[in-house]
Amino acid sequence: MRLFAPACALAAVLAAPLAAHAQLNINVYGDVGAHLEHGADTAHTFSAPHVELLPSGSSGDFSFLAEINFEIGDNNTFVASAERLEVAWLVDDRLRLRAGRFHTAIGYYNDAYHHGTYFLLPTDRPLWLDFEDGGGLIPAHSVGVHADGRFSFGAGALRYDLDLANGRGRRLVEVQNLIDDNKTKAFNVRLRFEPAFLSGLVLGGSAYLDRMAANDEPDLPLPIPEMNERILGVHAAYIEGKVHLIAEAAFFNHDETRRSKSYSTQAYLLEVGYEVGAAMPYAVFERVSFGDEVSPYFLTSPLGLAGSQTLGRAGVKWKVGDNLALKVEAGRQAFDRAGSTATDFARLQAAFAF
Repeated sequence: MRLFAPACALAAVLAAPLAAHAQLNINVYGDVGAHLEHGADTAHTFSAPHVELLPSGSSGDFSFLAEINFEIGDNNTFVASAERLEVAWLVDDRLRLRAGRFHTAIGYYNDAYHHGTYFLLPTDRPLWLDFEDGGGLIPAHSVGVHADGRFSFGAGALRYDLDLANGRGRRLVEVQNLIDDNKTKAFNVRLRFEPAFLSGLVLGGSAYLDRMAANDEPDLPLPIPEMNERILGVHAAYIEGKVHLIAEAAFFNHDETRRSKSYSTQAYLLEVGYEVGAAMPYAVFERVSFGDEVSPYFLTSPLGLAGSQTLGRAGVKWKVGDNLALKVEAGRQAFDRAGSTATDFARLQAAFAF
């Protein structure tokens, strides 16, 4: 992967004559809101958590996309990060090639919804499907190459996605943007079927394979041994007309390479909504179960430290024109661990997209 950056630079130089015919667009997304919480640590706060720029351009069969996010960091000030940075070549409907940093084609939610909360039905992503810096469990971003395409036939259409990437970092929050910690590359495949008898229905499954490097840094809850990771997922989605339905499950398995020990984690999501005029009432249920013992790798996430838990919430999303959505929701987060206190919360959000 050391040749990746020079190769991209060379490709940019070779593509320079196309620049005169390229079209550049810039979109802006963001949100502001308020959060009320009652539980072990009570917090009531106003927030302006992030704003992002999405420049994109195309020239013939080639395209470019970047997602620059300005979000609040640990010190309560804005920091900038490049969430996506990719170049693509569209051969035809059966093959598109991309290279750079992109959202991993794992499950349904991850690359169907990006960082703009305007497009989400609830106020934010599900806990276990959150991005790396938000404590989610999936490898939301990958740095490498991607291929996807669509084949149509009488019964419907078959879509495929293939990822070859650097894989997980030494901690869950880390995305390996420049240097891979080990020689092993992550491989991901996703297959989806879109039946002809019901437009809008998507049925699919994915498999993600990686080997994660050991990490014995002193500030970790536990040393992380070298482990093989396998993530199997299934999903069904129907978003058509007034109906919004997403069901997704993921099964994580971490196997230590130097001894016979493994860790299993299961995660589930059900998100439903029904449009009534300009409003869409919705409900979201999610469950994360870490089994008898949490993987040391997942202990680098607040979600792993909190242990097995259930989150339920309900609300209403109201579209105010084409560029603004107002959301109000309430919910409860309950923990399996003995002595843990459930958290009740309410959120208000105004999300925009221009």
